[in-house]
Amino acid sequence: MKNVLVQVENESALELLQNLEKLKVLKVLDNEPEKKVKLSDKYYGALPTVVADELQEYVKKSRHEWDR
Repeated sequence: MKNVLVQVENESALELLQNLEKLKVLKVLDNEPEKKVKLSDKYYGALPTVVADELQEYVKKSRHEWDR
């Protein structure tokens, strides 16, 4: 199978593509770009606060040891 990118110019063209899909001539793929989510928003609250605080303290301690 070969993929092609098509820009639909009007509603009639979209209906035509949907009809061709029903006839199993082609398959319409959703080509909407995904919204970019900041990693800080994506993982906010993923760790319990206690674990996050312990991890942060460990990182600070490790950095201090490397600085010596």
